[in-house]
Amino acid sequence: MSESVWTSEFQGAFEHCRYLLGDELLAFLVNAPEALASDPRAGRTVRKLAASFDLLEREDPRIPVALVRTRQADGLPVAWGIRRANGGAVPAPRGSNELELVLTRIARDVYPVLLGPSDEMIVAGPGLTLPAADATISLDQLVESHPERQRAAELVAASALAAERLSDAATPSAIIATAARRLRHVERPDAAPFMELVIEVLDQLRVLAEGNQIQVPAFVGFTALPLLPESHLTLPQGVLRASTKSERRFVPFALQAEAVLSTTVAYQIFAPGEDAALPHADGQMALNQRAREVILAAALSSNEGVPRSSPSVAWVVSQGFGHGSSSYRPLYPERPPGRTEPMTGDEMEAIKRWAGHVTRADLAHVEIAIDRTLRAIWETDWTDSLIDAVIAWENLVGTRSETAYRVTAALAVLCQDDPEKRIATRKDLGSAYNARSRLVHGDRAPADLHQHRELAIQTALEALRRLITERQDLLALSNSSKRADRLLLGVEVNQRE
Repeated sequence: MSESVWTSEFQGAFEHCRYLLGDELLAFLVNAPEALASDPRAGRTVRKLAASFDLLEREDPRIPVALVRTRQADGLPVAWGIRRANGGAVPAPRGSNELELVLTRIARDVYPVLLGPSDEMIVAGPGLTLPAADATISLDQLVESHPERQRAAELVAASALAAERLSDAATPSAIIATAARRLRHVERPDAAPFMELVIEVLDQLRVLAEGNQIQVPAFVGFTALPLLPESHLTLPQGVLRASTKSERRFVPFALQAEAVLSTTVAYQIFAPGEDAALPHADGQMALNQRAREVILAAALSSNEGVPRSSPSVAWVVSQGFGHGSSSYRPLYPERPPGRTEPMTGDEMEAIKRWAGHVTRADLAHVEIAIDRTLRAIWETDWTDSLIDAVIAWENLVGTRSETAYRVTAALAVLCQDDPEKRIATRKDLGSAYNARSRLVHGDRAPADLHQHRELAIQTALEALRRLITERQDLLALSNSSKRADRLLLGVEVNQRE
């Protein structure tokens, strides 16, 4: 191709390569933060790809896969060869033994495919489409076709990883696929941290092979929780940070998260016939609990009477081992109103402070109140919101007789420090309680529904704040009637439960 023709057609060729490879993979090949058409390295890269187009389309329609599968005379895949020609360094495999060296070399070679487009569907034949690149699909075939795959398999078989309890988790492709899934949650993913993750997975598999328990990475993605850039908030539940580019790229669009809680959950593999009862709460339940605590801390820390937006869980994922050991799944169906401006430093410190309070409190007897309060904040229908907030009241200080008066009186005592104002407070709470009762019995929504809903949520939040920070003696009581009796009478009343 002549220089003049190349110049006239370059922009079209560049855009075509960008479409096939995606921005991240093209930037990797060009060895630049962004693969700009004006960069001379972009011209050399596109020229190389155009000259080898038949090579890229042979055998596999997924172009990024072909770039990694095809090897040059020096043993490196085409992708790494192009990057090195553009001034990029090829990292050396790392490890303290031959198994680690071989597996990290394979990981290094296949790394570029992880940068390919993940959501493009490329036609692979009549009626058949395939994702352009995905760690759980492409990596298997790449690892299995790698020249050192057989040696890696032999080394795994000769090691302690061959234990029966590990089943399919300790194969070269499963080890590298596990590391690839974990790489999605690294803030600045690259080939070097990818190789480090391979060694991390190997170390954990060695512990599992001995029948021991380990902690595996787990993550909770939140919406409506925009953090300051580069911020890391260390909470008792884990580290709260802004979501990474990979986390935003790989999860479905409907489940996008602005903030992510990085934490761990216990993991153990049992041989057939062994007792599989773990000495801790189920991992999914533990993640759900930590997510609820973070959301509650955000609600309690708000200086608004009713938070205008409350975090919601977009997805939950734990990074186990093997193929398909993790998935992105939503925890709550509610979608709160969004918030565009980032949180201030003071707001983040308030969440951190309340996360500590929440962790130290025993909330086992008021979980329904917490869930209903958070739901009342999320819900956009004022009727549902009022009903749920008052259910939270009843879970906190509900009784079986004279319910309306005793519930509102107990809340007035708990939330109003000035005895002279408690009568008026109880009267206002009674109006909100009666409005809820009329709604659930079929009456039309009153004109002041919004005010009742606001008061109900504010009161539920304030009651929780006081129980958590000042009245943990009430949290220790087993039911709402006992809490109401102690608030109103100063003692517990013996009664049949």
